[in-house]
Amino acid sequence: MPTRLSISSILAKEGWCTGISFYPELAASFLILPHLKRIIEEVKQYQVTGYTFSRSEPLYTFLAELPVLTEGQLFDLSLWREPRKAK
Repeated sequence: MPTRLSISSILAKEGWCTGISFYPELAASFLILPHLKRIIEEVKQYQVTGYTFSRSEPLYTFLAELPVLTEGQLFDLSLWREPRKAK
């Protein structure tokens, strides 16, 4: 019967942990890195892809004429929405 390897034994063999300095949550972080790399590469691929959309009224006009607010106006709206509490 083949020997069953645990995450900690694999990481110890590769030199990632020594005695009590091993942190399982850190090991899990290293194990997900290849998956994160693949996801980031996919996102980058979609970012460089050009997209062409046909104009669809009235949606196009609505989006093209959205009001642009200044930073001050946005701040005032945020205070109106969530007033600061006095100390």
